[in-house]
Amino acid sequence: MLAAISPDGQLFYMLHDGSTTAETFCEFLGRISAEVPGQTIHLVADGVRIHTANRLREFLEGELQRGRIEVRILPAYSPELNPVETLWS
Repeated sequence: MLAAISPDGQLFYMLHDGSTTAETFCEFLGRISAEVPGQTIHLVADGVRIHTANRLREFLEGELQRGRIEVRILPAYSPELNPVETLWS
């Protein structure tokens, strides 16, 4: 499961089979982007490899998403700063 929480508490999630890859993460972000058209998405994520992969950078710089999603990576070992961590506990 992938999940994201908006500042107003809206939950976005995606269930999938198998391991989560950068490609899966890009699909998830594409779905969020489609649900909030016309708004810039400020995504705060931990430093797991799929959040920093070259494939993600390519997706974010692609024609459909360019400028729509801004990713900010949290400092290492800081789950207390990531609201979505409450879903996993």
